[in-house]
Amino acid sequence: MKKYFPLLLIYLLVVSCRDKEPVIIPVENPLELHPNHYRQNVLIESLCGEWNSASIESRAQLEALRLQNLGRIFVANFHHQDWLETPYTQSLISFLGGTIGLPKAAVNRLPGSNTELQEDNQIWLSPINWNAAALRQLSQEAPLALALESGIAENANAYLNIYIAHRQAFEKDIRVQIYLVEDSIKNIFQQGALSAYHHPSVFKEILSAETGDTLILNEAFPEGNIRQKKYEQINLSNYNLQKLRFIVMIYQYDSDFRKRQILNVQEVKFGGTKYWDL
Repeated sequence: MKKYFPLLLIYLLVVSCRDKEPVIIPVENPLELHPNHYRQNVLIESLCGEWNSASIESRAQLEALRLQNLGRIFVANFHHQDWLETPYTQSLISFLGGTIGLPKAAVNRLPGSNTELQEDNQIWLSPINWNAAALRQLSQEAPLALALESGIAENANAYLNIYIAHRQAFEKDIRVQIYLVEDSIKNIFQQGALSAYHHPSVFKEILSAETGDTLILNEAFPEGNIRQKKYEQINLSNYNLQKLRFIVMIYQYDSDFRKRQILNVQEVKFGGTKYWDL
């Protein structure tokens, strides 16, 4: 019996330790599970027009960049002086400091750095500078993360739920903006294109206030916190739902347009769910 006693003692110690292990209850909703890290995504807000033949090549460049970094880079093409222009186009141009000529684009609303064509410290950049600016952002760690879910409610109107994960406190003016973007819209007068040409990633509408809705994130949570914001009663009757995407950005507002930095951005197709960085 003595030779079995050490084995019995070890067994009892293992069982005792097991009894003291914490009971882990899995979270049923993955959207309520805090992400391990905050991956930095990129929004490219571009200016284009059917009267401008260079817009064809520039949009192809952005679509290639978006597809090469699927789920990381998002594009909203703002049409200028054509039938797809919205009142928000000129407002955005002014909001980000003004620009001359097309095509141009803002990359996470950050000033250019180490640019070609002497565009340092400018928000609106020429196509030659887009790739480097976007890839530089992708290598960064974001200060917060986003997850999204969208669909149709019982009253036939749409809804969008936004989940915001963060640890640090944000003392400045933090806002959320929501873009509606529609794909594959057939051109009418696009210069330099075949008649069958379709416009990609066309900005159609903004769901939040024009310069965004205020978020209160002024409390720090070392273990992580998830804040939820809901948008309901969304009328999408004028859109092709199969080609519709929501782009949601969290940005820092400042009176200086060069400091209106996008902290992070996320996208979801209508009727879909985007689980953090999956």
